[in-house]
Amino acid sequence: MANTYEWLARFAQSAGVLYFIALFIVVLIYALRPGNKDTFDHAARAPLRED
Repeated sequence: MANTYEWLARFAQSAGVLYFIALFIVVLIYALRPGNKDTFDHAARAPLRED
């Protein structure tokens, strides 16, 4: 039983790390795409706009 628990714990930790690394890479690619520049520039100026 202990071996099964240890194996599952190691697997969950490894899978979690791989999941968050993949998620980080996807978010980084999304944020650095040149096509999103206008969207992020518009969002950056939002607090300064007087509507």
